[in-house]
Amino acid sequence: MSSFLFSVNAVLPVFLLILTGLVLRRLALIDEGFINVSSKLVFKVALPALIFSKISRVDFLSLLNGKEIYTIFFLVSGGFFLIFFLSGFFIKNGAERGAFVQGAFRSNIAIVGLAIIINVFGDSGAARTAISLVLIFPLYNIYAVMALVIPLQKENAGTIKMILKAIVTNPLIIAVIVSLPFSLLSIDTGKVFETFTGYLSNLTLPLALIGVGGSLNFSTFSEKFSKALASALIKLVFYPVLVVIILLAAGIRGESLGVIFIMLGSPSAVSSYVMAKAMGSDSDLAAGIIVLTTLGSVLTLGLGIFLMKSYGLI
Repeated sequence: MSSFLFSVNAVLPVFLLILTGLVLRRLALIDEGFINVSSKLVFKVALPALIFSKISRVDFLSLLNGKEIYTIFFLVSGGFFLIFFLSGFFIKNGAERGAFVQGAFRSNIAIVGLAIIINVFGDSGAARTAISLVLIFPLYNIYAVMALVIPLQKENAGTIKMILKAIVTNPLIIAVIVSLPFSLLSIDTGKVFETFTGYLSNLTLPLALIGVGGSLNFSTFSEKFSKALASALIKLVFYPVLVVIILLAAGIRGESLGVIFIMLGSPSAVSSYVMAKAMGSDSDLAAGIIVLTTLGSVLTLGLGIFLMKSYGLI
């Protein structure tokens, strides 16, 4: 019973906020404009402040785990190439294949994943996640472009430049880099600045999760449901199960196991819809995958945390 309550307390508050966003959108209390502005505010201001506040107050070197970093690189890269290769056998439409692959491997780590990790593991889990994001975000950008461009057989000369720009200018990566000297040198930011970043940090998860709920669109299911469901099952079931098996075989347990499972088992990133639309892929399919994975991850993440807690793995 204690393991069940632990998993419920970790997952349910996050998805209640997503549900709140969905209800507020249906009641017309928030609209597309609010969602767009709040998303920019979260991505460029509040979330970097959260990452800074978490990393700057912990011992970075104690959390930096080479084995963990290599494992994450292997899992993200291996997952992408496996899904990309297998999808070619049953999805012949290039636009659909790109959206399918991106939805099946790209996680909403910075919002949904981070919120659950904080609930489960607290500040150390949040700091560990922030450090991992430095590796994962560039990989996600590179593989997402590959997934969307290659099936359409496009020659996009600006692709490499676009990826590099996205990495260098990513506010979350910048926040990690800026926070490192404070962590490594144990620099005290002072009470005023600590309170200031705390206020900004407190905006992050409620505002972001309400935005996720408000952006869910159920109108795309009729024609795209079967492919969206297949991608969602890979994202929420087959890929996370494979991840856990590999981690256990590698001898990874405890907080590292839980953090990586939640990161890679989180629902598809909302940004996958934006990229699919911008690069000529199937944005309706991308939207359907986001809806299914966001709703389905209530069960899969909760069940995964419950089972690992029950067997003493985390």
